[in-house]
Amino acid sequence: MILPSEAVERLLKLELDNRSNLVKRLCGERPYPVELSLKAPSSSQILGNLAAYENFLKSWRNFPRQDLVIRRSIAYQKGIAGDAVPCALRIDDLEGLLSLAGRSFQSRFRIFARRVDRLCALAGVDRPVFYRCLKLLFDLPEDVFEDLCILWPQLSPGMGQGRLYIRALPVKRIDTKFVETNSELVFALLQAVALSRGESFPYSDLNAYLDVARKPRGYVYLRILDPSLQSAVSGFEVLRVAAEELVDTAPPGGNLIVVENEQSGFMLPHLADTVAVFGAGKNLSWAGAEWIRNRKRVAYWGDADSWGYAMLAEFRCRTGLNCPSVLMDEATVSSHPDKRVREAESARPDTEHLFDEEIRALELLGAAADGRNRLEQEKIRQDLVVEALGRLFVLLDG
Repeated sequence: MILPSEAVERLLKLELDNRSNLVKRLCGERPYPVELSLKAPSSSQILGNLAAYENFLKSWRNFPRQDLVIRRSIAYQKGIAGDAVPCALRIDDLEGLLSLAGRSFQSRFRIFARRVDRLCALAGVDRPVFYRCLKLLFDLPEDVFEDLCILWPQLSPGMGQGRLYIRALPVKRIDTKFVETNSELVFALLQAVALSRGESFPYSDLNAYLDVARKPRGYVYLRILDPSLQSAVSGFEVLRVAAEELVDTAPPGGNLIVVENEQSGFMLPHLADTVAVFGAGKNLSWAGAEWIRNRKRVAYWGDADSWGYAMLAEFRCRTGLNCPSVLMDEATVSSHPDKRVREAESARPDTEHLFDEEIRALELLGAAADGRNRLEQEKIRQDLVVEALGRLFVLLDG
């Protein structure tokens, strides 16, 4: 015997809480009626617990939606009332389903239905298109939906012309931060509309749809270590540039030193005809630039740990240069035992692109009895840094 509270809970869980099933109901893919058996008891069950049967009948007599209850007469054993026994709960339409839900859900559903109608009017499509977007629209904050309706009519393929960033789109009455923040929502809705019309939609995301310029994904520092070269960059000594711009844009100077970490780039002394690129870390996609191979001298300085050696190997692989490293040798590592720390997680460097002295340093770190297998650049004495760079480049200080 299923009581009203349990019956309603089961139906709501299956039909409304399950958003996939709700979408199918709205789109006509799960046809009505919905019928739930109330498991009317047999004579033996009633005789075994007459009070439960009486409670079952009373509970369903008090159920507010009597029009949804299917009752049948059952020929029970003599003395057991079997007239109009509740046998099933039958729902014939969406209104019936919603009537079982709480006021909060009913209110939210009415808001969702209005949103669907409004978007259908803007896009010129039928309701099922946006019914299928229920997961996106149902719990959407009202201010976001209102801004979406302002934005929608202004969007068109290619409006960025390949040169405007998404934050510079010529939209009115809406901030472009909204466009970027809600790009996945906007793209999903645009895609749903296009596919419903049978239109081609060969876009991977909203940026591709709008044809906007891609925002740089990583930045590096550029430091002009020779003051005589600074006029080539309007007198600046330190600049922050998009890493990808270094692929096609060569900095001034004949020499280059690449430094793994940001702070270490500020440890460098002034060096003749030399520029430093630093703070790139693992972002070495730019290292295949042709201009790097045309430098008179190139050097790399990174942490003496597994990741540092992995990045050194990658840099050499990308550039095709057997450039020297700075302070990443066995002597430096062995002379700083008290400055070393533990590496949380280790990489596996490509030793094919490492020199013998670097491999020995890596092995020394890996064999450390105390587990301290990492020597950070910043922990090396400054006089040793200057001395090492002086062997590779011409010092201008002192």
